[in-house]
Amino acid sequence: MNYTAFFAILGGIGSLLGGIANFVQLFIKTKEVSAAEEPKQFNTTYLAHIVVGIFALLISGILLIYVTPIYYCTHIYVTPDGKYKAIKVANGKDVHYQIIRNQDNSIVFKTNAQYDTPNDVKAATFSSDSKKFAAAYHYSHDGNYTWIGVWDVLSGKLIKTIRRDGWKTSICFAVKE
Repeated sequence: MNYTAFFAILGGIGSLLGGIANFVQLFIKTKEVSAAEEPKQFNTTYLAHIVVGIFALLISGILLIYVTPIYYCTHIYVTPDGKYKAIKVANGKDVHYQIIRNQDNSIVFKTNAQYDTPNDVKAATFSSDSKKFAAAYHYSHDGNYTWIGVWDVLSGKLIKTIRRDGWKTSICFAVKE
């Protein structure tokens, strides 16, 4: 979640409501004034509250539209031994996993789909012994099927591939075989 936008929205709503409440209060007091009394003049502070509230809401909308997509790929997996992590990364329409060594934050390897066409990885898992990583990609050009690549975590070498009919997202079996 983009907390900057969240707090900007809260501030904008608060300021906007404060300005409206003050304006309504002034309007009610003006109606209650007797003919002998001079009515209170409109205070520009109330208008300022309303303008600031609208501005904060506009800014928060811009933040939500343009900043939030940066956080789109936040699927993170960590090996059971804690030495490696897999982070979902996007490059245009291509979405893959990068396997990163936690000790020095170096990239060990990046998964790839069966074909070089743009694809979005659908599922991933580490083996219980932290030695293998599997990633699944869906295809429909030859009937609906799931292509699963299994990589050696230490070397980044693709050690086997599995094809299953239909679109699968539960792929734990791939690192057990």
